[in-house]
Amino acid sequence: MALRFTMLVLAFAIISCNKKETKENVAGSIKITFNTANLLYEDVFKKTLIIPLETNSNCLISKISQMKIYKNKIFILDINLNALLVFNMEGRFLNRIGSVGKGPGEYIRPRYFFISEKDGLVKVFDAPMKKLICFDIEGKYNKDITVDKYLSNVGETNSGYWGYCADRINDGINSKQQRTLKFFIFDSEGQLKGHISGRENIDNINLSNAYILNDMGESVSFVEPFSPDIYYLKNGEISVKYKIDYSGFSPPQSVLSKVGNMKAPISKMGMEFLNTITYEYASFFINFLENENWILLSTPFKTRTIIYNKIEKKSTEFSNIFWSNKERKPYFYPCCIEDDNLICYAGYDDIKRELSINNQISIGRKKKLESLVAEMKNNDNPVVLICTMND
Repeated sequence: MALRFTMLVLAFAIISCNKKETKENVAGSIKITFNTANLLYEDVFKKTLIIPLETNSNCLISKISQMKIYKNKIFILDINLNALLVFNMEGRFLNRIGSVGKGPGEYIRPRYFFISEKDGLVKVFDAPMKKLICFDIEGKYNKDITVDKYLSNVGETNSGYWGYCADRINDGINSKQQRTLKFFIFDSEGQLKGHISGRENIDNINLSNAYILNDMGESVSFVEPFSPDIYYLKNGEISVKYKIDYSGFSPPQSVLSKVGNMKAPISKMGMEFLNTITYEYASFFINFLENENWILLSTPFKTRTIIYNKIEKKSTEFSNIFWSNKERKPYFYPCCIEDDNLICYAGYDDIKRELSINNQISIGRKKKLESLVAEMKNNDNPVVLICTMND
């Protein structure tokens, strides 16, 4: 996790402050008032279901990159194992979807997966082979779809797929486009329909591939560090979806201008400057989750997490429930929001850290976590936490 955190900080380091016109006529407004109150876990979540995952030689989890609950099954993508694992809601291992190889229905390195709202297929994106491998919900192979571009993420649109470019070299993309090109649009057969250059479409585009994505069915939403406005890609266009009025720690324009004018490669002095401001300001979000009712933004800097109820138009901002202020490491890792439930995972060491550091634990919760730690001693797999949010 430390390596993952370091890579995120480096990836998010450069951000430009050039302002462009955006389609704000479609944007909603989210007002988040900075709250200094120290909330307990029970003030934010009304109940938590804890599911210990089975441990055996076929499902020993190494590093979770994605997790989703669908039709009473828990899907977990492990990027170290190169495997998509499936568990039931009691935590019992059911099966793997796909296998490592170069043939039909096989992948070398599964980078991302989603479950299609159109056909119910589980679609796994393999980055090296540049293809989507499609399976039914039981794991039976259906078909491959070749997208023929180097991508970090792939998702669905109304008429095909979107792809997120991680500033890798792609055929037919010149060096100037390479710096700004982020999204591709494909048809249902994976044929390229066009690309979207973010610099021409959204505010504060940065040069460092620092988007945080959220798959929303037929579209994709994303945020950028230091600019927590939520953008929206749909049918080949990017617009501002929500303008966020955040009264917490925000860098002044003079600081953003200095960052925006920095050139790559970054000097040692420049890197020290970036590290200083990222640890000082809590608008440097590195987690973003969204569904129809909720939005979550989280940052290790100031250890702050924001949960916004889109129906009630009410935000709850808190610290130290997910993040250790002392170590700037998370106790729990939020993965997705299903209905009114925040789905997280945590390992033995993560829960031990919360018990030893976090002073915002009620007596009842502390007893539950101590009992859980005792059960987990011989279990190398993490636990899944389904945290039901307060209205």
